[in-house]
Amino acid sequence: MPELYKYLNQLHWRALSLTLCCINEHHDHEHGLAVFQSVLKNGVPAAGRIGESGFVFHPLAGKISGHISKGAVQQLDIVFPTAGIAEIQQFIKNLHLHLAARRDNFSLEECGVIRERGLEDLLAEQGVLPENSEELCLDFVTPFSFRPSDPKRRWMLTTEEFCGALARRVQLLFGVDLASWAESLQEITINPYYWHYFEEKHRPKSSDGNKLLKGMVGPVFIRGNLSTLYPLLLVTSELHFGRQTTYGQGYCRLTKNAEFFDRKLSMPGEYRRVVAAIDVHSDISDQISREYFSRETLVRELGEEVAAGRYRPRPAGGRMIPKKSAGSRMIAMLEPKDYVLHKLLHALLSPVVEKMLEEASVGFRKGRSREKVRKMIADACREGYRYVLESDIASFFDEIDWSIMMAKLKSCLPVGDRKMLVLLEKCLQMDIEIRGKLVHRSKGLLQGSPLSPLLSNLYLDNFDEEMERRGYRLLRYGDDFIVLTKSREKAAQALGDARDLLGRVGLMLKDEKTFLKPLDIGFSFLGLDFSADLDEEFVEHSTLRKPLFIQSQYAFVGLDYDSLIIRKSGRLMARLPIKRIGEIIVFGTNTLSTRLLHKCSREKIPVSFCSPTGYYVNTLRPGSKRYFSIAVRHHARHEALGEKDIAAIAGEMIAAKIKVYLVWLKKRYGAEAGQMIGDLQRLIVALEKAATVNQVLGYEGRAAGQLFSFIVTLIRAPGFLKAKPEQEKREKRKKGDRFNSLLDFAYFLLFTRINVLLLSQGLNPYLGILHSHKDHFESLSYDLLEPFRCRMDRLVLRLINLKSIKVSDFYCDQKYGWRLKPAGVGVFLRKFEQELDTRRAGDDGTLKQLLYAQVKLVAKWVDGGAELDFYGNS
Repeated sequence: MPELYKYLNQLHWRALSLTLCCINEHHDHEHGLAVFQSVLKNGVPAAGRIGESGFVFHPLAGKISGHISKGAVQQLDIVFPTAGIAEIQQFIKNLHLHLAARRDNFSLEECGVIRERGLEDLLAEQGVLPENSEELCLDFVTPFSFRPSDPKRRWMLTTEEFCGALARRVQLLFGVDLASWAESLQEITINPYYWHYFEEKHRPKSSDGNKLLKGMVGPVFIRGNLSTLYPLLLVTSELHFGRQTTYGQGYCRLTKNAEFFDRKLSMPGEYRRVVAAIDVHSDISDQISREYFSRETLVRELGEEVAAGRYRPRPAGGRMIPKKSAGSRMIAMLEPKDYVLHKLLHALLSPVVEKMLEEASVGFRKGRSREKVRKMIADACREGYRYVLESDIASFFDEIDWSIMMAKLKSCLPVGDRKMLVLLEKCLQMDIEIRGKLVHRSKGLLQGSPLSPLLSNLYLDNFDEEMERRGYRLLRYGDDFIVLTKSREKAAQALGDARDLLGRVGLMLKDEKTFLKPLDIGFSFLGLDFSADLDEEFVEHSTLRKPLFIQSQYAFVGLDYDSLIIRKSGRLMARLPIKRIGEIIVFGTNTLSTRLLHKCSREKIPVSFCSPTGYYVNTLRPGSKRYFSIAVRHHARHEALGEKDIAAIAGEMIAAKIKVYLVWLKKRYGAEAGQMIGDLQRLIVALEKAATVNQVLGYEGRAAGQLFSFIVTLIRAPGFLKAKPEQEKREKRKKGDRFNSLLDFAYFLLFTRINVLLLSQGLNPYLGILHSHKDHFESLSYDLLEPFRCRMDRLVLRLINLKSIKVSDFYCDQKYGWRLKPAGVGVFLRKFEQELDTRRAGDDGTLKQLLYAQVKLVAKWVDGGAELDFYGNS
């Protein structure tokens, strides 16, 4: 653009170098930029201005320190855009007199000559722009303050806004209007994700109160038609950016093809920080200790390999893990050195990628809790969004196209970061080894690599951005997403757009997991159930996370940052996100790391221990002041109960239990169960008159006996009973036959769930009402189990009659009776989890939600509620 070059070449200004020395300790801890601003303004004449545009200053080299210590020397360059020589000479004289009088904490050590400056001087110093220059970097040494279009994304600066800032600066200082060149100036792209927000308070001596020194500092990278923009960038880099015409903000240095990550890859301290963090947050630290004599050995070896370009990843150990629905997924276990490098690259890249991601992306990001997701969805509902598109990306991690991934990385990494790009490519394309066989990969992200969640979000960033640009309210967690719209037509359009946008990056939707429906029908996302029938608090807490059952014997259960890992005999068996775990139930003899237990405590995840055969042992629960205060109130409320109160509550509890059975019997069996239905109804009437707990227990025993005798007649598969149905008796915990063994296991799992819910609310599970609080077991948990026994009986019947559980799934232990084999336990656990997520006709929620609601009713009663109600009575 010769015309613009000519125009800019006509502009001239003057500059002056000063050297200041701090002669006294600066006690008010002002930032150096504010300190020098205060010092230099003493050179301004009484009229209050030098030339029409004042002056700006910046350090000749390096940066201005945040705190100026005694003896510190600072060289400053002061630029006067429009001041004449006489005005500048007067400025020097005023400043010299002020400092000579020791009125400040500085002395003027040296003052350079006044220099004439212009574009030709800058070109002589910086050199002309080479034709092959791909990128320029503006490294802001002092804060550049501007008003972002989105206050939540202070770093975001569009091409239009950036070019506007350039033009305004020249016009502000020299009165030159560059509007006619605005369109040509915008033939560039801005990468604003590398600088960061700076803010510090300072108290000017000339005014009351604090002022903020704020703005963006650090590098901004520019690509595109650089030859057009280069002269203007040279001018504004010396004359600063921003709207202020005086003082030191908005100064940047211009460099070509600058490094950002590669410089950090050469710093041993970066490696040490990562290794130290692994020691705290990951049990992979133990593997590092076994393979390396010292952490410093690993740091040195890895740093030298990266610096010399000799780093070669070893194949990752691969293991196929069955999915709950169907098929399997591959998880990888990296060698310690490779793991450290992946963590290092993640630590370096994460702050940059985090700024690039859209609000819609809620997975694998700090500060993106389920509570925030719930609020975002609730806000959308209040704004009139009435339809939801739910979907899942098919084989997302396995189908990511490497060429598209690398193109995305090239577009967002600085051109000078060649080592970083090569390392990312090597990590992306690692081979795997499965049972000693080397497998070469051609696409996908390794599940098990610390980099994969970050790269997956980057891969879908354009999808998120484009869906939001088209007006959809999108929320995405990894490969799961929902789109909220205000009409069915818009939701259908969103489905088509999603298919198209994902197809452009080689991905497809899972048709079997894609649904379009009104919000009032209800939907689930991230374990949150949203339904018009449930109140907000119920929705918020009812199904946030799922229980994890660990059945393997002699396994190691540990932590890798935000994932739980299970290893056995040195092999990785499973990797699960901590955020998706609500409780951990460990069967038998296994080893749990202290890192994992600390994490569970922070995340409020209880850990329960059971024998290999399913006997409950104990629960480690998170503690807090709130929990203990609730427990105290619970004890006080329980102690205040008289004998009649206890009998009345126990009677209500058993009446609720019987009513649940009655609903099932009437609907399913009708006349076939007519006599028993009548007997049970009479027992409910009798319970209303019971004066003691012993009377209630007597009625409960009669009801349980009748129900058991009827239920065993419904078993269609042979071999589950040890006697004829009419001779069969319920034998609690003796496991005398397969049916009783299954009932015990079902009740145990439900008991554990209730026990954990009580503990999570700070309630005391030992303060039973029907089951005496004097017993040495969690009697309240057994109390609350009563209204839900019918669900477990029906579950066991269904599994037997549908042959999901077979006679061959059991073995008989001489001491403990009939037990499920490990495979049978796995089947039962999966079916139990499905039952927890099942909502039966007439119920207000899934079983999991009902359990939570029941516990909340107890908590409400503890806090002064008039009555203690039970599921089945409403």
